[in-house]
Amino acid sequence: MSMEQLHGFVKGYIAEPSNFFNNLSLVQAFHQEPVMTTNPRILLDNDGTTLIPVFTSPAYYHNYVANLEKKGFETLELPLVYVAEVVNEQELGGIIINPHTENMVAFLREDLNLFLSYYGRILQDLISDDPDKETLYFIPGAIEAKDGDEVTRSFYTIMNPEGERYIPLFSDLQALANWYFDEDFGGEFRRQSGMIFPWTMKQFLDPETGVNAVGGTQGYVIDPFKKEKPEGELHPWEA
Repeated sequence: MSMEQLHGFVKGYIAEPSNFFNNLSLVQAFHQEPVMTTNPRILLDNDGTTLIPVFTSPAYYHNYVANLEKKGFETLELPLVYVAEVVNEQELGGIIINPHTENMVAFLREDLNLFLSYYGRILQDLISDDPDKETLYFIPGAIEAKDGDEVTRSFYTIMNPEGERYIPLFSDLQALANWYFDEDFGGEFRRQSGMIFPWTMKQFLDPETGVNAVGGTQGYVIDPFKKEKPEGELHPWEA
């Protein structure tokens, strides 16, 4: 991976903020690839919110620094997750990536923490070699209603030849990608900015909070769209 690829993922986020696969790659890049910022640190005020500016393009960075009244800044290159630590330690408002450019995007502190935590957990699971870890499933769905802490979640379904609807659960990222980028299946999900719930089987079947609405379905299907077995493994609900 390179800073150029990181820059591409940032552009992808601006174009489609809910794209699961681009965001997963973006957070991986936030851990691995450096962004550019100044030392001493510059802080920007955005309607009373203090943001640290960082850059994913050397051209953007050098143009920005050249237009500052103050000169003599040292250039720092470090992964964005370390900048996020500074934001949290100093209780700043957040970060702003590529300010004053066509590829500018800001993350407020709470949003940044949630974004890094959500995708970071998935990345940790993907690289874990713990033989005893529970399988993590990627389940396409949406938040239908939220009343305080009570959440109702619905799920996308696929239909078998008999007209029965099943909720797809993906343990295989390639199978998920095959569904996600298929216009007839994942197209509507992407247009509606659906959510991918990364859950163990227990979390799906017996959530600690909220309600998983599964009415109108016959059960769930594990890893449909997988090349070796496109129909997946059907699991009807127990009577």
